[in-house]
Amino acid sequence: NCIAVGSANYDLDFVNSNDNVIIVPDNDFRRNKSVCDQIKKAIHRGKKISLLPAHLKKDINDIVKKDKISSEEIMRYILSHQKMGTEALLELTLEKKC
Repeated sequence: NCIAVGSANYDLDFVNSNDNVIIVPDNDFRRNKSVCDQIKKAIHRGKKISLLPAHLKKDINDIVKKDKISSEEIMRYILSHQKMGTEALLELTLEKKC
């Protein structure tokens, strides 16, 4: 299951109260400083992140529809690429363009 936050505000009660949350931002985060800042704040609060490959479409819905990747494959990718703490900050630093 997943929840779209509808913004880059990952400081929601549900996100903060649930240890099973993995934040998967849309792929356009790489060029959006405010989204990168929100991801960084979430990492500092101990949240897990999983960044989608840059060559895929904007978000999970578009990836399933347009890239023809199954939801099961995406879930396996998210779970096997989740990071937190210093490792997550390093990945964010290497991936962002802003």
